[in-house]
Amino acid sequence: MKKGGRLILTLIILLLADYSFGQTDFSNKEYWRKKIISDTSLTVIRHALEKNDYTVGFDTSMIPKDLAPILSKWAEEQFILANPGDLFNATDVIDDASLPSRRLIAVYSNENHTFITYEHGGTGFHKHIIWCKTDHNEITDLWICNYLGSINGKIQLVEFLNKFKRAVTLKNGRTVRNSYVCF
Repeated sequence: MKKGGRLILTLIILLLADYSFGQTDFSNKEYWRKKIISDTSLTVIRHALEKNDYTVGFDTSMIPKDLAPILSKWAEEQFILANPGDLFNATDVIDDASLPSRRLIAVYSNENHTFITYEHGGTGFHKHIIWCKTDHNEITDLWICNYLGSINGKIQLVEFLNKFKRAVTLKNGRTVRNSYVCF
């Protein structure tokens, strides 16, 4: 093989290695923010929802243990979810600082995928969907979006994610892409 060919092959291997290692290195918040807003995982997510082997639960104990530390680091605050029905700070008026600002709605999980829906208080109350892919209980991929309205069950979750677009078309016809990631 000629020198130029070896150089190109070496560069390709280095790029693939960097891409592969970057997939599970959650310390690089900017890498993951860009990956999340690019919605590159949506095809995998939609395909994962075709399976009918999900357990539905309403307790934070069903959330993968590695998720809270990742999101705590990214949010620069402790990522804690109250269980459904428990008190939480739903507005920007903090009545009790000991309460979390997030409350679980539901967890849908199977062997390799977990979907978490939850409410997020503060200025501009809203809701989130977090998806994470796991391999041997280690998180290997992660995706997040915000939503308004209700998702009551897997059927509505599937419908929402099949229609999901991070871009909005304004009345003047201009399309604006939301690049804000909140968790």
